Amino acid sequence: MNKGCHYNGHYQWTGEECQAGDAGLPAACAPPPPTPAPTKEFPTCGVRISLGNGAGFHCEDDPSATEHAGKKIVFACCDADMRYSTCTRADADGECYAGFLNPVSNFAPKTWHEATNVCA
Repeated sequence: MNKGCHYNGHYQWTGEECQAGDAGLPAACAPPPPTPAPTKEFPTCGVRISLGNGAGFHCEDDPSATEHAGKKIVFACCDADMRYSTCTRADADGECYAGFLNPVSNFAPKTWHEATNVCA
């Protein structure tokens, strides 16, 4: 169900490095161990992006990306344990971090570094 910020049909940055089995994992990358929280340095092998509806992961190796496969890359701020039940897509005032995506023209793109800084 698409409630709140309407991010379910779009990708969102995670704080996890890409892993074996993720679509788009660069061939030169050995499966790195997961990173439990965002770091200031973009991981060499990329960062997982997940569909907002939980339908799967893809490896994004461009920290400047704001779209993937025709979908926007949005973000949520999560507690350090990265459990998705502790994530929020909006600030304390209820403003969606990457804009309210209904309509998509409201998208406020953020790179991985920008998203990490918002959630710091």
